Amino acid sequence: MWVRHAAPITVSIAASMVVWLLGVVALGACGPDAAPVAEAPVPAPLVVAPAPSAEDRSLIDVLDRTVGALLAAEPRAGVVVGVVHRGRARTYGFGSLDPSGGRMPDGASSFEIGAITEVFTGLLLADLAANGHVALDDAVADYVSLPEQKMRYRGQAIRLVDLATHVSGLPPWPSNYREQRRPGARTPRYGVPHLHQFLRSFVPAEAPKARYRHSPLGVGLLGHALAHRMGKDYETLLFERVLLPLGMSGTRMVPAEGKESTVAHGLDVGGRPAEVRRYVPTLAACCGLRSTGDDLLRLVAAYLRADSRLGPALAQSLETHAVADDGAEVGLGWRLEPQSSVVTAAGQTAGFRSFVGFDRERLAGVVVLGGSARWDVASLGRNLLRWMSEREDPLARAATHQESALPPEPSAM
Repeated sequence: MWVRHAAPITVSIAASMVVWLLGVVALGACGPDAAPVAEAPVPAPLVVAPAPSAEDRSLIDVLDRTVGALLAAEPRAGVVVGVVHRGRARTYGFGSLDPSGGRMPDGASSFEIGAITEVFTGLLLADLAANGHVALDDAVADYVSLPEQKMRYRGQAIRLVDLATHVSGLPPWPSNYREQRRPGARTPRYGVPHLHQFLRSFVPAEAPKARYRHSPLGVGLLGHALAHRMGKDYETLLFERVLLPLGMSGTRMVPAEGKESTVAHGLDVGGRPAEVRRYVPTLAACCGLRSTGDDLLRLVAAYLRADSRLGPALAQSLETHAVADDGAEVGLGWRLEPQSSVVTAAGQTAGFRSFVGFDRERLAGVVVLGGSARWDVASLGRNLLRWMSEREDPLARAATHQESALPPEPSAM
């Protein structure tokens, strides 16, 4: 039975599992410390849907079954599910933040999001293009101080947009990446000189756009090129141009000082604690971010609302720029599902799985963050999004409940 209370709300779940319902924090500006773009307009706040009435528990029943199945297979990890529909949202936490059985995750818990980082790099590219700093068709070689003949196939240049959409012809990783690995460390000591060494030796085997081939290297190179052009490191540039305008204070490479208690610890495919990834800054634009359920719901809501300062960039990132092998259209970091208004992105690292998706026509969105490499959270997210899209009001409420906008975030990153 649901009880209305300012604190997290507890409901039952199969086999003694517990789910906490938490309101999403506001989609507002990050506060006075955000000097770099303090003039950015404040995004409209996301409204938190009140707790459902006792008569309407269909969403909770779905989560009991689907997330309960994940936790039955791996009970020592945590899951966060966020849902948004027509501007109202809820965030749910399940399981544990760490294998020792610590506190439950919530909307502010920090998870590795792997390739969902590409969405942010694509949005950064779109924003810089919308404001005249770059052009999608610019040659990559012009941005990273390479000889004019490099990064070309028979005179045809590899472009920034080719990097963002995985049609550049670049391999998944540079051939000299593993050579820089330190003994006993998973992350190589791979700097800009190593990247340029590879790029100078790279000879494209086919023309850009000839074939879709997922290349984290390509997106990592894109982030490096944009940062080099703007004279800033990638994380600072992303913060100023994308994260701050969207009010995403929990999205960064490394959790902020004092936020260590929010960090989720992942389990690898063998059920062992996964090493915390420290992606090299040179290529971090492909998969180096951590984020929270709250922040990713802010991102989804911005796309569904499209009224922020980033409106033109949001629209540009959802345009079709390439086609994947299975026929899906490819945006800037996003997969545009065939013959559908659904947009998705998924990520994975050694100990985490993640999914973000939304339906542009039904104005519904889903975020799923999981702390186990054993879990298929992408299928869970797609099924939940389909379920929400098929219902007129999946976040139904009793007629006596009133919606209220949440206050803006108290501080910047």
